[in-house]
Order: sequence, then structure tokens, then C-alpha cells
Amino acid sequence: MKKKLKMYFYRFTSKITDSINKIKPKVKSLFTGPYAGLLSMAGVTIIIAIIYMCINIFSNSSNQGDEPATIEAVAMVESESTTKEEPTTIDKETTTIDKETTTVSTEETTTEAVEIIDINDIPIAAGDLSTPKERNGALDANEPSPPMVTPAISFSPSNYSTISYGIDVSKWQGNINWSKVKAAGYKFVFIKVCGRATLSGELYLDTKYKENIEGALAAGLDVGVYVFSQAINTREALEEASLIVNCVKNYNINLPIVFDWETGFYSGGRPYRSNGAKLSNAQMTSIVNTFINAVESQGYEAMIYGNPYDLSLFDVNSVAKNHKIWLARYWSYYRNNDNYYIPGNQTPETTFPYQVWQYKDTGIVPGISEKVDMNVAFITDSMKIHSNHSSLTIKRGENFNPLSGLTATNSAGQDVSNKITYKIIASNGQEIALNTAINSYGTYTIKYTISDFTSTSACCTTSLIVGSDPIIKLASRSLSFFDSSDASLTAYDLALTLQNEIDSNVISVLDCNNKNITSSLAVTYPSPMYLMNENGKDVLKNNISSTTVLRPGVYTLIYNVQDSYGFKAQEKFSLNIISLINKQLEYSIDVAKSIDFSTILENDLKNNIRPASSIVTIKYDESLKNTLINGGFNADDEFTVTYTINGLDEALHYKSCTIKIKASLPKETTSGETSSEN
Repeated sequence: MKKKLKMYFYRFTSKITDSINKIKPKVKSLFTGPYAGLLSMAGVTIIIAIIYMCINIFSNSSNQGDEPATIEAVAMVESESTTKEEPTTIDKETTTIDKETTTVSTEETTTEAVEIIDINDIPIAAGDLSTPKERNGALDANEPSPPMVTPAISFSPSNYSTISYGIDVSKWQGNINWSKVKAAGYKFVFIKVCGRATLSGELYLDTKYKENIEGALAAGLDVGVYVFSQAINTREALEEASLIVNCVKNYNINLPIVFDWETGFYSGGRPYRSNGAKLSNAQMTSIVNTFINAVESQGYEAMIYGNPYDLSLFDVNSVAKNHKIWLARYWSYYRNNDNYYIPGNQTPETTFPYQVWQYKDTGIVPGISEKVDMNVAFITDSMKIHSNHSSLTIKRGENFNPLSGLTATNSAGQDVSNKITYKIIASNGQEIALNTAINSYGTYTIKYTISDFTSTSACCTTSLIVGSDPIIKLASRSLSFFDSSDASLTAYDLALTLQNEIDSNVISVLDCNNKNITSSLAVTYPSPMYLMNENGKDVLKNNISSTTVLRPGVYTLIYNVQDSYGFKAQEKFSLNIISLINKQLEYSIDVAKSIDFSTILENDLKNNIRPASSIVTIKYDESLKNTLINGGFNADDEFTVTYTINGLDEALHYKSCTIKIKASLPKETTSGETSSEN
């Protein structure tokens, strides 16, 4: 009885307040003109408001046979009472809602700070007033066909780690074996706690909510709760928030409290009270925000549930900026069959983000005898950008696609590589254009981002180095080196001398910033050019030691360098090591007088230069020429032969060799052989 009296008192005072707000502007005009000061504004306002209220009550009573019409009339008055002259304020963010031109009131709506209503002040029906028809008819007329990229066969939630599968239940699912639900791989559940009747507007409790919450928590599922709302003003939204918070305060739920506001029609076209109220977008937004603010004031997270149509009845884009959305959207592919959502399948496209998708209302779940709503919650840390490189290096002016080689998957496991965006950040922290970066030396950071329908994003960064190859400047690209130019030098000395000439041939090595990096230069020898005596054997080597002997021949050396950015350069260098094997060739008088001496001498002179290909000409002095023609060699004759040698440095070199005739040669030297003297 006490509750009913409080309820009637509240409705009576509420209607007086609504009436005062309705006629206050008109009464106020009486005191701003010639009547100012004649009457008490407050008194007259209250009297007229009571009269206005009585007229409304009489008018409403004439429609008692048509409940939806009554709801509409009351709703119009109640919704107008929520209008203020200030812009709407949403928790932690201020958003101005445009004036509605097609609604009952053209005033802007304000969502003010709210306080939870004492449970004793909330009228609650004695029984559960819900009906089985309270199901979200969220079929999508524009669904893709088919809405999948992978076959939904052998479905088991435990097979997929990137998606969290869950359900939502009420008393209509009957007795539930929560251990079986958990064992089947389902991770979360939203449980109906209370609701508001679709015609009378009375609040009621779901008769299974306690049993379901306790069972789901005991089984280890993540638990959220929801209220089936038919609120048509902010007061009713506050009642619903207060009721559900009071019901769950003793349970350790870890998912949001959900505002499930739905429109609908009974068979024959009779609308739910939510339809009949014909709320404006601004009024509905105020109702939603009232619920959110009330729930969050008690330390809970709020979430909004709805199908695309119901969500469009308020400013969902504004609400979704700071609060999670649970989207109900059914595709026929999943209805009344064994098809279930699998990561990689398509997801609904919306203008707002959502985090949970109710995609099927005919699911079969172990432990539940009735059909059940199926949901997927998208695990945002499964969203990733995959890159094959942590850094990129390009030459200045080089064509470059920052997105090349990148792939991405979103929270639903879908390939969204084509939705990756990027920014190029200079060393000073400023964003610059790609064209600017690739034409300017420097090190940059490329920040890649991918966002998806859950409003979350994933990022990764890559270093971009823009430079150019170092420049190696050589004194010459070729060198002819004579290993017997100085008889006082040992073979090892000659090798060191050659090495110094190779090193000194480098004038400078500069990187793209003109920094001298000559110290980073290295020389490689594709073919061994040194002979070393190791254990009594000659071994080809590319480095020198105390036993090094130069090996005559033409070689290609390569100067190599790599700068600190990883840019490389090389220059080739040709080296001709020329060896005059003997500075003096000696022959016995017997050999000199032989008829073959001219041929012997010619062959010996050719073999006296290595490589022989370096010889251009061999010039005999006049005395040797005449003696070869006329004969008459004598012991102790001495002649001079001059070699003309073509070096790789595009110059001709001249080397001399002495020919000496002796009475006899040492016994170990046979006829036709030469005795040498270096």
C-alpha cells in the first residue's frame, strides 16, 4: 500500500511539474507587460498548471479503450518535461544536439547529472511481464550473400582464440547447465535482470536472473547483465538503471550493464509503447544518456544494445564515441541452421563502432534446452599489422610505396590490408608528405594504423632512411706495378710497396652527408695475387706475410664501403703486376754461335717478362742486330735489349735487359739455357 501511495504521489507531482513547465512561458508574459506587479507569478502559475493537468487527465480518460493512444498522449507530455534551454551534456564530453523540427517539442534536451532512485521508490510488478515475442527482429535486408569467407563447419568456440564467443539468456532459456556451456567454449554471457512491459510500462524482474548470474559466475564465465527497456522519458530510464544496479550490487559481474531499448509491434500492428511514444532523436538520446550516467555513477560500465533501426533513433554516433555498442543484426545465413560465425567471415558495416555482435537468435548450445542468442565479442588485441621489415632504406628520389609488403587483420580476423593508413614523421616530430621525405636525406618514422568497427586501432612503426650510396674517389682506376724496379727491395718489401700504392690510390670516401668514411673502406681480391711459401710449398693468398712473393698478372681489385645507413658502394680497380724475371741473360759462346741462337734468344726474352701479354716490342741494340745477322760472337760480348711494355695506366713503360756472352757457363747450365742475375 505504501509503495502504491508513493507511486501515485510521484505521478501526481510529476504531472504538476510537467504542466508548470508547459505553461510557464505563457504565464510569464502576463508579468512583463501592463499587468506587471498585479499578480503573484508563482501562485497564478500553480493554479493554471493544476487546471491544465485536469484537462489532460480528462482528455486521456476518454481514450481508455485504446492503450497505445493513451501511452502516446502521456508520453508526449512526459517527454516534453525533459526539455531545457541548455545544450545536451554527455558524460565527459559536451555535444550539442540540433533542434528537432518534426517532434512535439522544438526545445533542446538536456541530460543532467542523475542520482540513483531508492529501490523502495520504484514500483515493481509482482510477476514477470515479459513475453516470448520480445525478440529482436533484426534481419538485414541488405545482407551479403554469402556473408562468409570460410566454411562454417565443425563449429566449436574453443577452436578460435581470436574471437570470444558468448550468449545472452533470460527466463525463456529455462534451467541452464552452466558447466556445459563453459565446457563448450563459450566465454561470456549477458543475463536479463529486469524489464519494462511493452504496453503497461510496468517494471518487472526476470524470474531466473539470480539463478543465472550465480550459475554463470560459478562456472567461470564473464558475466554482464541487461534490462529490456521501454523507457519513454528520462525518469523511466533512471528507474531502470536504479533497479538493475540494485539487483546486481552483490554480484561480481565483470561485463557492462546493458540498456536494451527496443521498438516492436504485436500481431495486428499494435505497437510497443516505445513506438507509440514517438520520441524525437534528441529525447531518445537524453533517455540513453540518463541510463548511462546513472549506471556509471555507481562504478559500472554501460553498454547500449540495439538493431540498426533502434540505434538510429538516437545519436548513436555520439554515444558510441565513449561507450560500447552491442549490435543485433541477423543474416539469414545463420538462422535456423548449423551455421555459426567463424573468424574471417564478414561483419556488418555501420556508421558507428560496435564491440559485440548478436548475429543469430536460433543457436544451439550444450547445457541449454531452448534456442539461444549467439554473440561474438571481438578481442581487440588480435588486431595486428604485419610487416616484413623493421626499417626501410631507399635512395633519395626513388619511387617508394610505404604500404608495400604490409598486411593487416582486424578484430574479426578479416584481411583489412587495404585499410592501413600511414603518417611520415620527421625527426622534429612534424608530419611530412611522402614526396618531401623521399627527396630529402634523413631518417624518418612511418607510423602505420588500422582501425576497425570496434573503434579500436593497432599501430606499428618502421624507420625510413633516405640517403644515397657513398662516393669513392680514386686517383686512378688502373695501376701497373713492376716488382723488380729496385733490386735492393725484398719480395716482401715489394708486396708492402704495392699495398701502399693500392691504399694511396683512394682520395676520399664520402657518405650522403659528406662525412668522410674512408676508414670503413675495404679491398677485396677476386683472384689471389700473392705467393707464399708455407711448409716448403707455394700457396696463393690474398694477404701478405714475410714470405710473400708477388705473382705477375692482371688483377681486378674491388674497393668496398658501407655507411652507417646501410648504403653500399664499390669501385673496381685494375692492377697489372709486371715482373722482369732476369735483368741479365747469359749464354755460352757455343750457344751463341749455334744456328738456333736467334730463336732461343727471342723465346728467352719473351719469357723474361710476366705477364708476356704486357710486351709491346723487344728492341735489340744495333750491335746485337748486326752480330745476329753476320755472326762472330765473342766471349765477353755484352748487348742491351729494351722492352716496351704497355701498362694498364695507359702509359708505355721501358725496361732493359743485358745479354752477355761467356766463354762457358757453369756445368749445371746446359746448352740453350740462360743464367740469370737479378
